[in-house]
Amino acid sequence: LGCCTAALLGILGVLYPSKAQVCILLQALDIGSHWCHMYASLVSGGTSHKVLSNHHNWLVRSYYSNRIFMGTCCVSCELLYLSLYAMHFSVFDEMSMQVDQHSLAGSAFCWLSAPFDSATGGAHHCAAKPEVSVFVLFAFISLPGFIIKQIINVIQLVQSMNGLWLHDLKNM
Repeated sequence: LGCCTAALLGILGVLYPSKAQVCILLQALDIGSHWCHMYASLVSGGTSHKVLSNHHNWLVRSYYSNRIFMGTCCVSCELLYLSLYAMHFSVFDEMSMQVDQHSLAGSAFCWLSAPFDSATGGAHHCAAKPEVSVFVLFAFISLPGFIIKQIINVIQLVQSMNGLWLHDLKNM
């Protein structure tokens, strides 16, 4: 987690006070899982925290061995955070597109944007406004990569803590 991402999550916590705890949890998960992974790699004699053996989870191994996969997940997180930031400000309301609220995609866009809509305070509004911000589209597109990244963080944290526990147990 870069300092800019941590700062952006902090800003999102201020802009969306009801979501502040989620922002803090995401910061802690990202920092904690990466730190534990690096430390577990160090104490186990690894040369790099990005070089993983077969005992690590396949998804975490794929994440660290495939730069495109890693980059996609990281960029997805950033795009989601930046989209949520932009969705807070009404100056970006002109940047919208027409959606059919009866289609699956239109319903999903409306559902995703409703909790973060500063104009309606989170009320469902797509029946009256068939336009959706392009930032909702960006957020919607970035969700799969964001979710995968958080799953990887949880797996990485659990595996690293387990590795540290086993290391400490051997050295007692």
